[in-house]
Amino acid sequence: QWALRIKMASEDQTSSVTKDHFEYLRELLQECCGYLYKVKELEEYLAKWRKMKGLPSELLPPDLRLVPEAFVRFPEPQDPKNERPTNLKRPD
Repeated sequence: QWALRIKMASEDQTSSVTKDHFEYLRELLQECCGYLYKVKELEEYLAKWRKMKGLPSELLPPDLRLVPEAFVRFPEPQDPKNERPTNLKRPD
């Protein structure tokens, strides 16, 4: 949710958050979520956000410790029979 607020702020001409701020944040998040790279760099970048003067509270990042394990994506559980769920109806 915070990243979405940053994206919206970066599109607002009156905000001090620029599109470059959001693009760099997006890149870091993508690297963390896709490959577990740059988690430390993301944590350091978020710490800089917390120190920004005059930044509205809704644009401050959540205060949490980032670890690579937080970005691990688990696959969706599959039906053991590899069949479509039976409770779905075919569209008419």
